[in-house]
Amino acid sequence: MLMDSPEINFFSEGTDFVYDELEQAKGIVNMVLAEEKTWFAEVNVIFCSDNEIKRINKAFLNKDQTTDVISFDMESELAITEIYIGIDQVEKNSRYFNETFENELNRVLIHGLLHLCGYNDYTEHEKKEMKAKENFYLQKSQIGFT
Repeated sequence: MLMDSPEINFFSEGTDFVYDELEQAKGIVNMVLAEEKTWFAEVNVIFCSDNEIKRINKAFLNKDQTTDVISFDMESELAITEIYIGIDQVEKNSRYFNETFENELNRVLIHGLLHLCGYNDYTEHEKKEMKAKENFYLQKSQIGFT
């Protein structure tokens, strides 16, 4: 049985960042969820500043630090999820890894989706598995959108 695609929304908190590639991002969300056989009614992607993602990280995960992505599965019958993406950190990472901003942003989006699909990155084995999945979906998304 095929599920309908989720409602996918984009917001900004604490930043004036506007993502110009919304259709590509929606395609990535739908691709990852379909491939992972995971369904949500709604996926909210929130772009935020370092200060905002640090506040969220501290409030909900007891980590007093910035990060590039935090995912929340609201664990309700409504199947609503949220992915917070720290735009400042994505920019820093893109320079550090000598990657385009768009590729790094897509990688972080994929990483957040993989967390929602049940993947973790606590152990070295889990980190390798997630990195391989990120690379797979990033490459697949580039083929589909170039």
